[in-house]
Amino acid sequence: MLTILHERDNELGFNQRSGTDGPLTPFGTAVVERMNALGMLIDVSHAGKETLKGIAAASALPLIDSHTSPQLPGEEGEGSRRLRSWPEMEIIARSGGIVCTWPLAYSGRNAQRATLKDWAAEIVLMKSRLGIAHCGIGTDGGGGLPRLVRGWNSIASLPDLVAEMRAAGLSQEDVAACVGGNFLRLLRKCLA
Repeated sequence: MLTILHERDNELGFNQRSGTDGPLTPFGTAVVERMNALGMLIDVSHAGKETLKGIAAASALPLIDSHTSPQLPGEEGEGSRRLRSWPEMEIIARSGGIVCTWPLAYSGRNAQRATLKDWAAEIVLMKSRLGIAHCGIGTDGGGGLPRLVRGWNSIASLPDLVAEMRAAGLSQEDVAACVGGNFLRLLRKCLA
């Protein structure tokens, strides 16, 4: 698995937070096609919207955004802070891929994501809009995030998140898919 963009625009495309956006470059297209040929997962984390569209068009295999969350209601189209709009997440889902949410705590004008309960409610919303087959728990949960949702200290807090997911109405099968089953499905597809 390889994230093809990170904190800056590069020879492949444009970063989500750089203030610019543009298509996947011809070299980026060649990299995506080679990753497909090698059976690698393509992590679109940090890719700008137009670059994301280009990656999806160039890839014959499902995509993954390994660490993001949906933008809060009423904030679509604003600076993403590394969050994804619903149309962007739908691009990933249409590829057969998964969008993985992470324990970043944040608040906006109309909503907040401050607790494990909020995170579980977000996963329920993602299931309703994308389908549980396109939901996952993200990486980078301890990678220097400015604030973590209350109740998440490390991966050791996963059982507490699972309990909140079950309390929010997700079935055991939904939870199993979200906490690893969907990732394994993608990995098997890419490695096939």
